[in-house]
Amino acid sequence: MDGEVVEEPMRDDLGLAVKVRDKVMVLTGCSHSGISNIVRQAKMIARADEAAVVGGLHFIAAEDDALENAVNQMLSEGVKEVHVGHWAERRD
Repeated sequence: MDGEVVEEPMRDDLGLAVKVRDKVMVLTGCSHSGISNIVRQAKMIARADEAAVVGGLHFIAAEDDALENAVNQMLSEGVKEVHVGHWAERRD
């Protein structure tokens, strides 16, 4: 408060999965529960092998290795497109 960074313990988030032909379009809010978890669940519900992601990915304070890990996880989950609303804010 008053400019102080406060950790956000909330792991809830909203998202929407829309099946488009053989893919699932995953629309996210901030991805607090993790983009790979969200994609995996959407693919299971939609019975799809591939996904596209549109929205926020909640990497505001992520280190480079966490970003690389997230990209690799999305690739392994069959994510073919990513259109982000917010990805990361670097404070170098």
